[in-house]
Amino acid sequence: MIFRTFEEYDKELKEIESTLDSMEKRLDEEPYSSIRKGNYRGFQELYKIFRQDRDDFLEMLHENVVLHLCKGEVKCHNISLLVFRCLFDNFIDLIIFISDFVKKELEYVGEYHDLMLKDFCKESIQIVFSMDTDISELMEVYLNHEVFSRLLDLIDCDVEDLEKQKEVIGTDSMSAYKKFLKIIIDNELDFTLENKSRKVGLTCKEARKIYDKL
Repeated sequence: MIFRTFEEYDKELKEIESTLDSMEKRLDEEPYSSIRKGNYRGFQELYKIFRQDRDDFLEMLHENVVLHLCKGEVKCHNISLLVFRCLFDNFIDLIIFISDFVKKELEYVGEYHDLMLKDFCKESIQIVFSMDTDISELMEVYLNHEVFSRLLDLIDCDVEDLEKQKEVIGTDSMSAYKKFLKIIIDNELDFTLENKSRKVGLTCKEARKIYDKL
């Protein structure tokens, strides 16, 4: 069974709950019926599976990524607006190109939702991006999660494996990544990108090695 929205999950879970209630009543009447016990356990397992799937999608929906900038042009938790604008624009371009590539791969033609700028922290410079929580289509939730995941993989990629990334995110994304790294290098910045489970990043020196290879 394939669900497209959280509402469809909720409807099915409610129906299973109702079925389990009815089965419990029948089990009270026939407590030794092995067939009824087997059916009841089967529906319990189905409920757990659907519930876990829904919770996984909900966790994806509330996923954040944090871009952390330091050194170079970052001075006393401040950064030039011109530098910030260039970084921000190129970072968003990179995400959009990866998103377009993944959408084609998934054959998904739904509406695109921008990432949200959730917070701006003053520990060095940290920018917190999140998904639009108004998204209802589960495929789009998965799409955004996949974009975050591939972006982290890209930044964590060794120089020797860069060529393989073209198959994972496309040539346009690689070109956007090179432009992003150029701004990092020109302004002598180090950066990290992290979500709840992973933290990756490059120093300015490492970024130059990647840039030269691209």
